[in-house]
Amino acid sequence: MTVKELEERTGLPRANIRYYEEEGLLAPKRLPNGYRDYSEEDARTLEKIRLLRRLNMDLETIRLIQRGTLTLEQALFGQLNRLEGDRVSIEQAAKVCRELSDSGVEYAALDPAPWLRELEAPARPAVPPPAPPEKEPEPPRYIACCYPWRRYFARALDMVLYKLLFYVIALGAFHGYWLLETPPLADALFNLACFALTFALEPFWLHYWGWTPGKWLFGLKLRDENGEKLSLADARERAWSVAWKGYRWTIPIWDLVTMWRCRKEGLDGLASDWDFGRSRRYTVEERPGGARLGGAAYIAAQVLFFAVIALSVLASYLPPKRGPLTVERYVENFNYYAGKFGYDDRLNRDGTWQDDRYVLKLSGVDDLDPVFTLEDGAVTAVTFCVRSNEDFTYIHAGHFPENMGLMAMTGALNIGLFSYDPDGWTGLWETAAEPYGSFTLDHRGVRIGQRVETRGLENMGTAGFWPDEDSDEPPYYERTVTISLTGEG
Repeated sequence: MTVKELEERTGLPRANIRYYEEEGLLAPKRLPNGYRDYSEEDARTLEKIRLLRRLNMDLETIRLIQRGTLTLEQALFGQLNRLEGDRVSIEQAAKVCRELSDSGVEYAALDPAPWLRELEAPARPAVPPPAPPEKEPEPPRYIACCYPWRRYFARALDMVLYKLLFYVIALGAFHGYWLLETPPLADALFNLACFALTFALEPFWLHYWGWTPGKWLFGLKLRDENGEKLSLADARERAWSVAWKGYRWTIPIWDLVTMWRCRKEGLDGLASDWDFGRSRRYTVEERPGGARLGGAAYIAAQVLFFAVIALSVLASYLPPKRGPLTVERYVENFNYYAGKFGYDDRLNRDGTWQDDRYVLKLSGVDDLDPVFTLEDGAVTAVTFCVRSNEDFTYIHAGHFPENMGLMAMTGALNIGLFSYDPDGWTGLWETAAEPYGSFTLDHRGVRIGQRVETRGLENMGTAGFWPDEDSDEPPYYERTVTISLTGEG
């Protein structure tokens, strides 16, 4: 209610209400626009103050009652003794005034001594001070709002949003497919980093906006004793206290035990460990749809998070360099796919094989450097060639270097996330009528031409090429694969 409504409700003028606020006897909450919002409890507090003031009780005694330092019974006992003493003194003064008037004495002849002795005679009983409590009571742990599940899901929503931000940056901006393949320890450290980010940013949300996204959606309002936003220092102290006292920094088992205990205390109406002894006010401002809005937002954030993961998996198959490919950009694509699919061999920036290639260590195998065809500086075709003079030549069915080269070439195609078809391109060898022989196949803008030339060898399919007993020629094997753009992508 407004201050005008409060005036009508309590009968107190606005100046008195403001005065009691300045004295700390009343603490209404503040709206985002800075106006005070008085509750029914504030009105009842004012009515109590008005009653006690009508009993001539001083503000300091009322303050002690509100703090719990003095009980109402003790305060009323002391005030009753003071009022009784004042009544006796007034009656004694009235008696002396009456007798002095009846004596008819004039001012010039007045002898004040006997009259003063009569007035100064003990007229009010000794008033013992109220007995103080045996010990200072602990600050009350009860708060206006508990809602432990609502608070838990509000914070869980914040954590999902921050983790989502982490993944979008790592997977989107930095093409970080490695995040999807991290070992358990690295994954735990990554989750801890997201957790730390939550509590690093939360103080700024609470201080400058007054909410976190999760708290706003669930209608959880956290303010100081004056209804103001938390100071940055107080918000920071609270955030890191929650990280330790509430979540135990995600230490397994211990964090679950602690959160369960905090849930029980919240259901009992007790302040959490990180708010105990602080003058923070936790209330609820219902949103349209109530807690269902926050719940729907939490589910939506979780769905979005897993959708981002799924899209990131798809995006990790896209070549990092797209558009017209120079040799250097083509090499970046090739080495990216080689790392992604566990192929050991890499290309130098100029398109030549690096010296530590595994295949070069095989006796009798000559794996030539790729040959690039350029138009206006852009790669339009690349040719891989392998030669062997061995009696037995085994050709791996996966065609690893050629597949990496094919995937690298797709960067020049105008194909998006949902139209990218890595399985279709790399599977061309399986669809060929003779995957270990010569063929030419097109698929979505890319042409694969394989030419196999042999002498003195017999094609045994997946078993490789064996010596041909009917041939007198020395064994020779050459496979040339050309990957080119058809201009249709």
